[in-house]
Amino acid sequence: MRPDARPSGPELPTGARLFFALWPDRESARHLRQQAEQCAQRLGGRPMAESTLHLTLAFLGEVAGERLATLHTLVERVETQPFRLRLDCLGFWPHNRIVWAGCKRMDPALEALATRLADVLREGGYALEKRRFVPHLTLLRKVPSDHVELPAMMPVEWGCERFVLVGSELKPQGPGYREIAGWPLLH
Repeated sequence: MRPDARPSGPELPTGARLFFALWPDRESARHLRQQAEQCAQRLGGRPMAESTLHLTLAFLGEVAGERLATLHTLVERVETQPFRLRLDCLGFWPHNRIVWAGCKRMDPALEALATRLADVLREGGYALEKRRFVPHLTLLRKVPSDHVELPAMMPVEWGCERFVLVGSELKPQGPGYREIAGWPLLH
């Protein structure tokens, strides 16, 4: 087991919804939340809570708790170097009314991480989305219009030295997340 790969907290409830993600540091999350609030003032919608801001690498959906050990073994094979993630543009998906922060240019190490992770998960029998990976961090949900004029984004950048497995629980006020395990990006 790699040094940082460790379960954190109690066992998963049956059928937990899991995903792999990159989490911003506190200062970056604060800046992203401020931009989400500014977008909400201009466009309407609900800004994401600072504590829930993340960039999803792979969404697994519901996973039985007894598959967690196998999942850990698969992910041990994912190795890539640390990198700096720069979010420097805004996007809008009208079909689900989401404003997101993304990358004008994806760092090759981010692409390598997402690709390698998807490959080992598929090899392990997990059904992932078939669309290409678009790095994005959701800032705003439930934007009331189909057509929006997005403001310029103040770039936010942080060093990515680990990725995490997260359990999600849907609540009336929005999703709640809990880190299950983390893996370092190797130098």
